[in-house]
Amino acid sequence: MEEGTFHILTTYATPPATFDLVMDASRVTGMKSERLITSPAVTVEIVPGYALKLMSEKLAIRPGEKIEVSGKIEREPGFNAAVKLQVEDLPQQVTSQELVIPADQNSFSLVLTAGPNSLPGTFDIRLSSSATIADRKDQQEFKIPDLKTRLDVLAGAAALK
Repeated sequence: MEEGTFHILTTYATPPATFDLVMDASRVTGMKSERLITSPAVTVEIVPGYALKLMSEKLAIRPGEKIEVSGKIEREPGFNAAVKLQVEDLPQQVTSQELVIPADQNSFSLVLTAGPNSLPGTFDIRLSSSATIADRKDQQEFKIPDLKTRLDVLAGAAALK
């Protein structure tokens, strides 16, 4: 009566949420219900399997230049899947390749390349990601919301090296 254990199970399709859980235990003896205990409220938070963090919030590139965008994957305990990353909504003539971060790595570095005729401006870009959970038979991808940031394409060509 003083202690017990229970499990709360979710799926990767369960959206992030926070709620208070109250356990209420009763038993039926004969034809009569008897309340045994009501627990204090416990706050439960359902979180995504991982989160993305950029090392720098300021991204800037000049025409003809390449930059590295570094970041981290913060994995929840037990989340051991490879994560695919790609940059979306890049301005014209700025490119980046998809990157796969193995399950045993928590840091990443993407390369952005600006063509010689890239137009200057500030652009809203997104870092999109997905992971395929090895234990899932359907191989459905697990996605978290995109990480939004800004890219400044600066005027003038990159300095010659």
